[in-house]
Amino acid sequence: MIPLASRRRVGSIHEADDGKDVVVAGWVESQNDKGGIAFVRLRDVSGSIQVTIPKKKVPEAVTKALLEVPRESVLAVEGTVQKSREKAGGFELIPKAVEVFTTAETPLPLGVVDKVEAALGSERTPSISVARMLAPWLGVRARAA
Repeated sequence: MIPLASRRRVGSIHEADDGKDVVVAGWVESQNDKGGIAFVRLRDVSGSIQVTIPKKKVPEAVTKALLEVPRESVLAVEGTVQKSREKAGGFELIPKAVEVFTTAETPLPLGVVDKVEAALGSERTPSISVARMLAPWLGVRARAA
């Protein structure tokens, strides 16, 4: 069980934390398995951090737990902060332990990071609201007094 009393927000991780163990919790934003290395993007209210999983260095149970939960699941990760110029935010987390709190139902009704097709009307017969959205000046009329 991961000690949540020492949990940190992702946005509070700074250069002074390089090499230190921290606990972060949040939602799984994305997962990417490249074979020998995998990546999980974890976000909380203050930002997001990349959890980098070098499969030869991380316990198999931790790797399995991080890669098998669906997106938008809630979990806590304990790991070591490593400074990295290539990563967004400048840091990555190498996990040592993971605890899954809530597993999201799949498929998600509306993916948070997915592109969503929006049907505003057909191309041949756009609705009036679409016409007003595309050409708002058509709705402005000079009124005779």
